[in-house]
Order: sequence, then structure tokens, then C-alpha cells
Amino acid sequence: MPKRLHPKKPKAPDLHSVDLKMWRAERHQDSLHRQLTAIDEIGVYGFEPKIERDGFDYSFYPVKLRDVPDDVLRVPDSVLVELGDCIHNLRSVLDHLAYNLVLASEVNPDSQVTFPVCHTETVRNKCTGAEEPSLKIDVRDDIREWIDSIQPHKGTSTGKRLATLHNLDIIDKHRAHLVTMLAVGAIRKKFTADNFEAARQFPMWERPIWKSPEPLEYGKKCLTVSYASPQMEVDPYLRVRVEVLFGKGTPARGQSVVSVVDDLVRLVRYELIPAAWSLLGMGPYSRAMISWRHDDGSESTWLQ
Repeated sequence: MPKRLHPKKPKAPDLHSVDLKMWRAERHQDSLHRQLTAIDEIGVYGFEPKIERDGFDYSFYPVKLRDVPDDVLRVPDSVLVELGDCIHNLRSVLDHLAYNLVLASEVNPDSQVTFPVCHTETVRNKCTGAEEPSLKIDVRDDIREWIDSIQPHKGTSTGKRLATLHNLDIIDKHRAHLVTMLAVGAIRKKFTADNFEAARQFPMWERPIWKSPEPLEYGKKCLTVSYASPQMEVDPYLRVRVEVLFGKGTPARGQSVVSVVDDLVRLVRYELIPAAWSLLGMGPYSRAMISWRHDDGSESTWLQ
């Protein structure tokens, strides 16, 4: 008669894999910053200011500075790849956290464990047609309560950001890339050691009053700023920045790729991971940080 097999005792939670995914996401985040800064500084677009409303407004129109191929005017493929990889690694951090939360509940997790993201409180069973709770994960009651409290259907800021991360990851898995576009960003004065005195002779604009959410097109107005008093002389020291925005078909449409990615990194690194810390039975959460070096020489930080 075969010997009866007893289920193995669950392993203790181990956050090493969580750190590896977080570290990788932050590496992609750094690369995104470098590439998007280069897009702004390369100077593919110039911006011609036009005085309107008797000097109270300046409007800016994209102009071609030099002959460039059309493919330079779109978002580089390398940016799209880095963006998708960053988003996917952030989502994977949550799945690795979920795996450890199941372990902390003294349950043997299977390969299907994921961090739940529920847009509704209940979901209809496709087989029986019955309404069932959408939150399905085999964890302790206190862990379940925390996970439930941050779900998108609760309407909290954390839930909305979690939904953005989840939906962007789904888009990247099922399409060639996330849809992004080159668009106008902020406006600022360009001060240098040589032009400081001359540049400050021109007044600062009062406020931007309109910014186009559409992709940049030559000759199409993209930005208008307002002055408190009429300015009939064009300020040659104004500089319009170019940003990469999420385009149509994404939950972050019209928002800056940099600001959205930075916010999602903060959400995972400094909000969700610390919140799960005490639930994993690893003692009280401390703000102290420790770091170690990975094989490639780069550093990673982790909570002590």
C-alpha cells in the first residue's frame, strides 16, 4: 500500500524576488527618464510665438528647425519598450507580494496566485450565472481586509492608481506597445550665465491658459500663455518643452509618461510594500533603509 503523503509545510515569506522585480522596474524608470530628457533636448521642434489679444497672450506654434525624417517626430520604439517593461515589472512586484502574503497565511500557494485588482465588488460566474465576490485569494482575514480596502471599486486614490497600473500592464501584454505621443509640455525661461541679465528684463508670464492635449503638428497652435500687462515684444528667452504623453486607448490618456510612471513607482515602493510589511510577520515597519549591490554593480535599497 502506498505511503500516505502529507502536504508540505508552507515556506516562510521571502522578499528577495520582490526586491529583484522592484529593482528592475526602477532601472527601466531611470532609462525612461534619460530617453525622454533626450527627446526634449534634441530640438526636433522649434516653437514660434505669436502675440495675440493686444499683447496679453502669447501663442506658440511648432515649426521645423531643420530637415528631419518623419520617423524622428514620433515616439521612439525604445521608449515604448522601456515603458512596457517598467509597468510589467511593477505589476509583477504585486504578484510576488501576493505570493508571500499567502505564505504568511500558512497556505501553500500555487502558480496561479496573483495580486487581485477588482473593479467591482462582485462578479458573475460564467458557468453557474451566480454572483460571487470578486476578491479571491486564500489569505488571513487581516490580509484580506487590507487588500479589499485598496481595490479600485472602493473609489480611493490608491485604488484608482492600482487600476491604472493593472490596466496599463494588460494593454502592454496584448498590444504591440502602449500608445504614446509627442506633445507640448511646460514653458520656462532659459537662463544661462551669459544671458541672465538680458533675460530677466522681460517679465514672467502670468500663467498658461491653454495647452493642447493633441500630438504636435507643424503650424498648429499648441500652447497659450497670459501676461498681466500687454507685452508687445517677443521674449526670445522662452523655451517650450516637449513631453511624451499617454495617447488614446490608455487609462492615463493626456497625462505625462514621466509623471504617471514616477507616481506608480512611488505607489508600489513606498505605499503598498510598507503596508504589506507587518502583515508578512516581519516586525514593525521602519523607515530605515538598507542597500546592497547586485551582480552588475548597481545598488538596490530595501526596507529594514
